[in-house]
Amino acid sequence: MIGYWAPDPEAMMKEVEKELGEAAAQAMPLIQAMLANMAVEVSKGEVSVHVMGQKETTTYVVKKTDKDSNKITMQVTDEKGESRPGVATININGKVKTLTLETEGEKIVLNSITASEFERRKKAAAQPPAIPGLE
Repeated sequence: MIGYWAPDPEAMMKEVEKELGEAAAQAMPLIQAMLANMAVEVSKGEVSVHVMGQKETTTYVVKKTDKDSNKITMQVTDEKGESRPGVATININGKVKTLTLETEGEKIVLNSITASEFERRKKAAAQPPAIPGLE
């Protein structure tokens, strides 16, 4: 789980469509721009998300691990100090590692990336995305 990650575009678009329904079509250009540059770093006890010029960090404490299902049950605390349960699932398919983070109905699907790709995305994420049609 520790390492560098980026959103899985296809899986995340499905999640957005489920969450937003018909409104997803209108928000799609902005969402796609955000996902293209989002960078996630997981370190021991911390998850940092870099997107749209901001860095958001949450902390986590592992409560239980299940090696058979590759699931980690944890307690997640956001920057406001609000705590909630969460689950991380790691899947490895050939050379592709996928990390799925779930908390209270929210789901983020991430693919493993290299340190250099993380730095490129982190730098790009420091700038708000250009919104198609509003440049």
